[in-house]
Amino acid sequence: MSDQPDIETVRAELKAAGIDLEKTHRPVLMAMIKMHNEIARLKEIVGKLPALYARSDRPLVVCLCGSTRFGETFFRKSWELSRQGHIVLNIDFCPPDEVDSDGGHGAERLGQDIADQLDELHKRKIDLADWIMILNVGGYVGDSTSSEVEYALALGKRIEWLEPDNIPDRYSTQAAAEAAREGVVR
Repeated sequence: MSDQPDIETVRAELKAAGIDLEKTHRPVLMAMIKMHNEIARLKEIVGKLPALYARSDRPLVVCLCGSTRFGETFFRKSWELSRQGHIVLNIDFCPPDEVDSDGGHGAERLGQDIADQLDELHKRKIDLADWIMILNVGGYVGDSTSSEVEYALALGKRIEWLEPDNIPDRYSTQAAAEAAREGVVR
């Protein structure tokens, strides 16, 4: 590799940093050179990622967020977005025999640790997404969904609302809610 530093360059850099090479063993020095080269190789790879990620032929990835009580809306919106050419990341629905009698989320019935694990997993889906869509049916945004909105905003993700005229007032940042109502994309 032409960008690989020779031992003298590394010695000069270490000497400039006040490191006494007479006390440094050659294997340590060689390990440092190898580490320097690995870092340079990783920087090169990372530098190529934005171009690969932004390829025009790559479908956009959307993550749907909302309450599991709106399963039908999730199915329909997922189908619609997939037909438009998006990759859709969805919530996980529990088997029907694990749904609460009131139709609520079954994960809580299995324990708060399971519910928390699924909430965390959904945030990893948000990490992967180019943008998110909030399925705020009737203006409903529960605590988990609100947490996902805040997380996506912190990441600078574009957010769209199923019902942009029905964003709840309790939404944590009024400015963000107003921006969403006006169609401002972050």
